[in-house]
Amino acid sequence: MVVAAYLTAAAADQTVAGEWRYSPATLTRWASSINQFHTAAGLAAPGRSEVVRRALSGIRRVRATPPNRRAPLLLEDIRRLLAAMAPFSTWPGGVIARRDAALLLAGFATAARRSELVGLAVGDVAVHRVDGLHLRLRTSKTDQEARGTVKAVPYGRDPGTCPPCRSPRYMAHFRQIKWPLSHYVDTAPHSLDLLRVNQVPRLRRRCAGRPAI
Repeated sequence: MVVAAYLTAAAADQTVAGEWRYSPATLTRWASSINQFHTAAGLAAPGRSEVVRRALSGIRRVRATPPNRRAPLLLEDIRRLLAAMAPFSTWPGGVIARRDAALLLAGFATAARRSELVGLAVGDVAVHRVDGLHLRLRTSKTDQEARGTVKAVPYGRDPGTCPPCRSPRYMAHFRQIKWPLSHYVDTAPHSLDLLRVNQVPRLRRRCAGRPAI
């Protein structure tokens, strides 16, 4: 009863602007966390009780909203993004452009998550005679125990949008060291900082000529 009352009160909480402060997904994760702590302590999980289940079900029903789906990038969009990178050929812009092109094409061809792309190291990318490229994903959202998996990136008809054609151009710079494939090359010649998950959308906006906010 205590957990059900807690979740119900949190579901009714609103911001100053009159918006719901917590989404049903957030409340469900809270219930799951409470269950984990109780289970680890050898106690019964209160979130699995019928009262809590019905409370969460009612919250989802009352607060039901359609999912906010993002429009996917199409091949023509990818071509426009790559065209925006074409003028950059010197250090450091040229290296950044090659990295951005490699990541965009690899993500487009494999439908990889942002976290999977930024987790790639140079050693995780292997050229394959038939498949094009093999990407070794060390971990992912569906592989929390890091068993690892390999994704094939096939050759494309157009060399300009072919991931196996673009990736070696960037990896040639760092083949001798084990830096992450997504290393962010700063404007300073010797400054390197890791490209993080939340920077991938900025990469797309920067290539599209929009503010990277």
